[in-house]
Amino acid sequence: MLEMSRTDCVLDLIRTRNVAAASALPSLLARPKVYIESTKTVVLRALRFIKWVWDEISTGATMSARTRGWVESWNRVKDLSEKELLDYLVKKCRNGFQMAKKPSRGQKDAWVTLLAEPNKTRDSLSPLALRVVDDVRRRLEREGYDFEINLDETGGVAYAEVHFRTLKKEPAAA
Repeated sequence: MLEMSRTDCVLDLIRTRNVAAASALPSLLARPKVYIESTKTVVLRALRFIKWVWDEISTGATMSARTRGWVESWNRVKDLSEKELLDYLVKKCRNGFQMAKKPSRGQKDAWVTLLAEPNKTRDSLSPLALRVVDDVRRRLEREGYDFEINLDETGGVAYAEVHFRTLKKEPAAA
């Protein structure tokens, strides 16, 4: 087990997401007095927990609810095969396009967020993310949509989004 005062401090940091107090976390964990059995599994779990705590504190405090939703959505699907992932994202785009076309919404364009990765810049998205963006671009072009794909970043999160400029679709290219 971790020493009680350290455990309380770490739990308090998680609960409050206090960025100022988070700066003390590396020194707090640098020399932890760990009283655990030296089984590999327990040690690995402790290290994963510490990494998770640090990631939560370093990104969670600056991430808005909207960007957190984007990241969680991407994390849920990114382990699918590339074909399944591409199909899922194209369907997501089609759905966003169709929802925006509803007359009751009165929209002239639509935005669909494809993916989001924390602690990245738009130039450092993962290779998987970049491949998927290119594949989605090709599929939507073939299907005749009027769109652009933007890579951007906000609050420590890099993301890719599709902007359907008009809600009209050209006949599918052969």
